[in-house]
Amino acid sequence: DDEFAKRVAKVEETEGSRLHYAANVDVSGSQVTVGPMACEASHPFNAAGPDNLIAIHTNFYSPRPLVIQGAGAGGDVTATGVLGDILSCRC
Repeated sequence: DDEFAKRVAKVEETEGSRLHYAANVDVSGSQVTVGPMACEASHPFNAAGPDNLIAIHTNFYSPRPLVIQGAGAGGDVTATGVLGDILSCRC
């Protein structure tokens, strides 16, 4: 839609920035945000490739976050899990 196209265009204005579907947990503000998020060129998400990645920023891990990275479940495993969830629904 137009609103999302504007977000993409804004991210593309900054060299190296990319959108990633991610979650942000702000412990001090008691807020969780999930959705497409702009990440600057130096963010670990931009080098993760197909892996899942968690970047933990704290007082001790700043400006370089603690990064936990590994392979995702993959298409077959994810599709099987989604199908299992659908079949277990009592509609």
